[in-house]
Amino acid sequence: MDRHPPALSASIENPPVSTVLLLMAPEEAWRARLDEARALRRQGNARPAITATTALLDESLTTELRVMTLQLRAAALGDVGDAEAKYTDLSAALQAANEADLPRWVARASALAAATALDLGRVSHALDHAVDALVASQDRRVEPEDHLSAAAALGSLFTHFGAPGVAAQILEGAWKRAETLGERPWVAYVALVNLAHALGRVAPLLEREEGHDAAERAIQANETVIAAEAAGAVCRDAARANQAVLLTWLGRTAQAQVQLDSLEADLSTLAPDQAATINQARGQIAQANGQPAQALEALNLAADGYAEAGLRLEEGVVLEQRARVHEALGDLPAAMQDLRLALSRSRTSGRDGIERLAGQVFTRAQDVLERRTMADTAKSLEEANLQDPLTGLGNRRRWERLVAERSDQRVALLLCDLDRFKAVNDDFGHDTGDAVLRRVSAALNSTVRAGDVVIRWGGEEFCVVVAGLDAVASAEFAERVRMRIERECGAAVREV
Repeated sequence: MDRHPPALSASIENPPVSTVLLLMAPEEAWRARLDEARALRRQGNARPAITATTALLDESLTTELRVMTLQLRAAALGDVGDAEAKYTDLSAALQAANEADLPRWVARASALAAATALDLGRVSHALDHAVDALVASQDRRVEPEDHLSAAAALGSLFTHFGAPGVAAQILEGAWKRAETLGERPWVAYVALVNLAHALGRVAPLLEREEGHDAAERAIQANETVIAAEAAGAVCRDAARANQAVLLTWLGRTAQAQVQLDSLEADLSTLAPDQAATINQARGQIAQANGQPAQALEALNLAADGYAEAGLRLEEGVVLEQRARVHEALGDLPAAMQDLRLALSRSRTSGRDGIERLAGQVFTRAQDVLERRTMADTAKSLEEANLQDPLTGLGNRRRWERLVAERSDQRVALLLCDLDRFKAVNDDFGHDTGDAVLRRVSAALNSTVRAGDVVIRWGGEEFCVVVAGLDAVASAEFAERVRMRIERECGAAVREV
């Protein structure tokens, strides 16, 4: 603080960011810097976001902050088209999240790693990550926002797999979940953009009426994102690009052009796949307006962008469109070449195999979840076997296990007995006696230290296993326990 006295005195009500960070605890300052990097990316400034997150990773972050920072840098690297570096960061984030048992970040990183692995042509890795994402997203500790994040990435993954119908089901469920939240997080809009993209991919494959219904649903989804300030500029531009492609397919070229004219970011700053979507829409609009030369130029850029992003199926769609432009220009050899290339990337090519891959993910995830459920059930049964059902304390079996576990440790045993308890049962009934036992058990549990264990020995008898105290200290501790039970439970027991 001594380094910045002028800033503190001159502008105490609105101090500069460096001063604010200096006044914060280290973790608070790190989180503030991470929020700044996140804001940069959402505004379309991917490279500054990469610089900011790289600087942050050079510091001694907590595990969770390191995982968050790696995932943010991975996203920004994806924005600039560096899929290999993105996958490296996601793999590092996954390893750290798994080691620290952070299921919310495992769910997010696994889903993103699956889509990235597929972009890199690593199908088996993509399947493994998709299974991990589905399993982690079922963990009870995972927040709704993390479910949305995993669903958004998984939806994108299945669209890439060539199974946009499966993607649409996942993403529809995610958006319905988001609608129940009071304030939708940013990732909810990412899920919605991916839903619109998946529906847009499904629409041309359906019968005319069903296809138009799917396209209209996608248009509604895009409109929701475009109107949301919380979605951020990058997300809104992705929705506008999706919207332009859909509107052109529906023959609404004037409306499609309005969407392209409303883009917030410069095309040169966008990720290859986003720029490709915009160029695809421009090519379609030019073609519809009878401008084949302009259409060809835009579709060339779109095909190259999708190829750079590893989106072979999208590239195939553009190649089909480009073939029609070549045909309109009278260049039949070029049209045939594009059709042959499109066939190799066709959405119908190997559909049975694609559906089997999608099915594998769900089957394997279900198997893992069933095994995990069985393990959890076995653990619960084992814990119940070591627990007294009335008081929730350990029972004699727990005592036997404790003796085996602590055979080489120094411990003291406090044996406790409730005076005149038989009279309570005789005079007031066993229900009242049970209530007294539960009250005393709760008081004992709240009195002992962490690491000490309370056992119900039988009837009104209790045993407390105390670690690390000698005989004198144990006697003093026992007297403190007795006095606290007398003080806290005496009046309560009389009331019972």
